[in-house]
Amino acid sequence: MIEIRERIIIQDDWDTALRNANDKIWIGLKKHGSKTIYGELKMKENVIDETIENVEIEKKLHSNHQSIFSARLLKNRQINVSCNVKKQKIDGDDDKDGGRDDDDDGGSSDESRINLTFKAPDQIFQKVHSSWKTINCLDVTNGGLGVSCDSEGNVRIWLCEDGEVRRELKGHCGEVYTSKFFPSGLVVLTGGADTQLKIWSAEDGKCAATLKGHRQGVTDTAIVDRGRNVVSASRDGTVKLWDCSQSQCLHTFDWLDSGPINACYLMGSWSGLAIAPPALCISDKEVLTEGKILLVATERNKLSCLALHNKQHIFTYNTNSACNGCTRVSEYDVLVGCDDSTLHLVDVRRASSAVRILQESRSKVLAMLSHGAGCFISTSDGSCFYADECLKTGQEFTAPDSIFTMSGDGRYLYTGCRDGLIRRYKVGF
Repeated sequence: MIEIRERIIIQDDWDTALRNANDKIWIGLKKHGSKTIYGELKMKENVIDETIENVEIEKKLHSNHQSIFSARLLKNRQINVSCNVKKQKIDGDDDKDGGRDDDDDGGSSDESRINLTFKAPDQIFQKVHSSWKTINCLDVTNGGLGVSCDSEGNVRIWLCEDGEVRRELKGHCGEVYTSKFFPSGLVVLTGGADTQLKIWSAEDGKCAATLKGHRQGVTDTAIVDRGRNVVSASRDGTVKLWDCSQSQCLHTFDWLDSGPINACYLMGSWSGLAIAPPALCISDKEVLTEGKILLVATERNKLSCLALHNKQHIFTYNTNSACNGCTRVSEYDVLVGCDDSTLHLVDVRRASSAVRILQESRSKVLAMLSHGAGCFISTSDGSCFYADECLKTGQEFTAPDSIFTMSGDGRYLYTGCRDGLIRRYKVGF
C-alpha cells in the first residue's frame, strides 16, 4: 500500500523576497490528486529572526478542509513552516488518499500537523558551467575540490570555496553523464554518451586511461575501495567490472534483463545475508571486491542486487515505474526512487515486497545521496529534501529547477541543476 502525504511548498526565492519589508511570498499545501491550497507570508518588519505573521488560508479545496500556515524565519537562510490540516471525511466521499485509510468510519475527523524547514542556498556558483546546460553529475572531496559534467560535454574541476574553475578535462565526444573522484581526491573517473570511461589526473587534467567496451552511453560508475577496480553501468543494460591498471574489463553482468541502467550504488555486504561461493574463476586483478554488493536501478522498473565478487544475482525488487536512483539507508534497508515520484524502502532479507512505499506531491526522483541515517533526494520539480531511515522528512533545500545530481563533504550539500548552476547549502546535521 502506498502512503500518500501532503507537502508544503514555498516560493523558491523566498529568502531574497523576505528581506524586503514590502514583499510577500507564496506558500502552499499540496496533496496528491488535489488542487494546491495557497497562502501568503509577509515579514512584520524588515529584520531577520522575527516571527512571521500567521496566515489563514482563504481558498479552500473543499468545504471539509481547513488549513492554517505559520512560519518563523531562522538563522542561516532557513525558514520553518508548519501547517495544521484538518479533514473531515463525509459519508460517500471518494477516497482521495490513494489507499491510505486515515479515518475509521464516515463522519470522523482527524488533524495532523506538517512541519518543514526550508534552507536557501548559501552560495551559487554561476561560472562553472554555461547557463541552461544541465549539470548531469558532480562530486566533491573533503580536500575542497569539486568536479562536474554537463549536457554540453564539459568536465571541469573547481574549488568548493568559491567555484573557481581550475581544470578542464577534454576528451569525451558528446554529453558526459558521470564524473566522480577516486578516494585519493587526485584522480577523476568520467563516463558519457560516447560509451567510454576515462581516468584523469586532477592535478594536471591529463587523461591517463580510456576504458572501452560498452555499446551505449555510460550512465553511472562506482569505485571499488581505493580504486584498483571500478564499476560502470550503461544504457546497453550491462554492468562491467574493470581493472584500471590495464584498462581491461574483468567481468560483464549481462543477464539482468534490465533495459537501460539509470544508476548504481556500491556498498559492503550485509551480515546474515546468504551468498553462495563464486561459481566462476576470479581474476587476480580483482582487488578488495570480496563482500561488495551492487545495487542497480533500471529503466524496466527493477532494482537488482548483485554480489560483485561472486558474480551472482541476490534479488530483484519490482516497481511500477522506472527506477532512477538507489542507496542504502540502514543496516538492512535500501531505498529506491522512481519515475512516478514514489520512494520504496526495501529490507534486503525480504525483498519480495517493500517495507514502505511513500508518495508525496512531487515530480519524478532524479538523484539520491546517502547521508547519516537517511539520504538526500532530489526531483525534477526542483525540490531536494532529506528523508531519514523511516522516510520522515523535515528539511528541504530550495531551488528553482530540476536537480539532477548531489554531493556532500560532511559540511555542505552541493546540487547541480538544469539551469547550469551549482548551489551550496550548509548542512547542520
